This record gives sequence, C-alpha cells and structure tokens, in this order.
Amino acid sequence: MNGSGASNVHDNDISDWTNWQFPKNTYHTDGIIVYGDASVLSATIYNNYIHGDLGAGSPTGFIFCTYGVQGNGSGSACTIYNNLLVGTGFASTNDQGLYFHASDGTNPLGSYKIYNNTFVGFAYQLYAESDATIDYTVENYAFLGNGSQWYIEGNNTPLGNLNSDHNIYFGGRSSGSFSWGSISNGQFSDWQDAGEDLNGSIADPNLDGTHHLTANSPALSIGANLSSEYARSGRREILDRRCQ
Repeated sequence: MNGSGASNVHDNDISDWTNWQFPKNTYHTDGIIVYGDASVLSATIYNNYIHGDLGAGSPTGFIFCTYGVQGNGSGSACTIYNNLLVGTGFASTNDQGLYFHASDGTNPLGSYKIYNNTFVGFAYQLYAESDATIDYTVENYAFLGNGSQWYIEGNNTPLGNLNSDHNIYFGGRSSGSFSWGSISNGQFSDWQDAGEDLNGSIADPNLDGTHHLTANSPALSIGANLSSEYARSGRREILDRRCQ
C-alpha cells in the first residue's frame, strides 16, 4: 500500500509466498507493507487471515508499517484489528507477525493501534524498532506459540510509548517473553510490575482448531469492550473479545 490519505485492507486470505522464495530464496517478502508517498498514509487493516511461510530469504513481517523514500515526509499510521496471523514452516519460529520501522527523523510514523488480533507462532509476534517518537496501543491480543524470541519486542522504545492491556500470552518464549525499553528478557510478572497488561493473563485462551475463541475461553472476560475507541475514530464496529 502506497500513496496518501486513508486506505482500508480487509477480508483477505493472504498466503503462499513460494513463487518468491525459489530458486534463490533472496526476495524481500511481506504480507502487507504500508508506506506513504511524500505524506503519511493512514491504513486500517482488519478481518484478514494471513498465514504460511514468508521464506528464509529476506522476510520482514506479515504486516509491515514503514516509510517510503528517505527524507520526503512519507510515513504510515496503522490501525490493525480483528486479524488472524499464523506462521508456519520457517515463519513459525523465525519471522515477525507485525513489524514497525523506526523513523529516519523526517518521515513521521504512528501512532499505531492494534486491537483484537490473534497471532500464532513467529520469532517476534510484535517487533518495533527503537523510536521514542512513536506511540503504540495494544489491546485484546492473543499471543500463542513457543517461538524463538519475544511476544513483544520494542528495543529501546520507552515503556511510556506503549499502552498494552487485556492481552493473553500463552505458550512461552525461549528467550524471555517481553523486551521493551527498561524490560529486557522479562517474564509476565516483570511486565506487570512495569505497569503493562495489568488486566492481562498467561492463561490458555482455549482456541479451537482454527484459532477462534470457544465458549469457555478466558479471553471473553479478560478482553475489554473497545467500542469507545472506535466511536472516537468515527467507526461503528463494536469490538470486544466476543466479536472475534
């Protein structure tokens, strides 16, 4: 996605990067990449099923929000909700679900709002490069799978730039669960001690075989009703865990 103004991407099934992986395995692969063209592109990405394997060549993220030409004022502001991202093959333990570039100082990025998504697998389920100018809101997330890195990695982006709550983290991470600002290789208790996910959980969300909520899922009570968030943005969707 490239250009200016606002754009929507929704109700897509995105998969099968095989044609761009062989024979040399060197192509840059993403699911959705967003950047402006001499201005900020505001993208709303929702109700998508993105799954499979980006390959081992040059994968970035199943959703990648970045900027275009350096120094021309391009950028992105992404709202990402009600998506199911499932990494398989190489992606199951090596790729990123969401990837957010840092600004180069002239291309504005963010804010980023991330609601009601389910992520299965990946090395980093949410990866953000270091940037103290970008704000993130992460709510009603289900992070699943024993990957090779963290659920959330913000590098040296300050914790004050992140509002994370009402999320479920289940399955473990081999390098520590959280790494953002002052939290390095932190477990869930460290994360909550830092003021994040005070209403979150590490309970099994009890998803079915297609990664949807079941009637006895604890996410039904942990998730927040986010209709007020969307009322402020002019959208009509009633977003809570029961809708997913």
